[in-house]
Amino acid sequence: MFRYTLVATVSAIALSAVSATGATLTSNTLTNASVYDFSEGPSVLTGGPEVRSIGDISFTFTSENNRSVFDYTNGYGLGLNGRWTSGRDGYAGTNSRTAAMSFTFSEGVSGVGGLFNYAPTYGQAILRIFDGSDALIEEFNLTSAAPIATSRASNVGGFRGFDLGENVIHRFEVSGAYAVIDDLTISQVPLPAGLPMLLVGLGGFAMMRRRQAA
Repeated sequence: MFRYTLVATVSAIALSAVSATGATLTSNTLTNASVYDFSEGPSVLTGGPEVRSIGDISFTFTSENNRSVFDYTNGYGLGLNGRWTSGRDGYAGTNSRTAAMSFTFSEGVSGVGGLFNYAPTYGQAILRIFDGSDALIEEFNLTSAAPIATSRASNVGGFRGFDLGENVIHRFEVSGAYAVIDDLTISQVPLPAGLPMLLVGLGGFAMMRRRQAA
């Protein structure tokens, strides 16, 4: 009986986190944020995996298109929205009308976003976030919900992202329309004081009960 009560307690903590309602962002209001600026190089065409760090969190870049760009410093056309060039000092892009690229985090984050642009006449640019079970939490269609129009300018875009208020985002996906991102930004909500020790303690009780049962 004690073991079932313990599991239910831990599950309740997890479920309360996943039930968070997402909020899409059209400006960077993330707090306690860290940024990856895609300047580490080398500049590559790749489907990944490429592993990098943002502060204390690592992330893995992968793409459905093995010619997506990562830490890219060459020119990249965006049609009516202009170009991104070496003046950005690096960025990532789908390099495809339809393919998705993903940033998978080593632990949950509460907010994620970046400076985006895309080619408006080449399909839909869509952002999606997923939880630790890789279940879709929310999606954001940039081309219909928050269009970016930069009139053939160079190296400009708009911030787009999500802020859920709880550390439940484990994967961030960008798809379609030759979308590009710079300054990948994440944030985390600090755990309530004492919660890490509570979880450690619950884990210890569970191990003790398993030993007794054995």
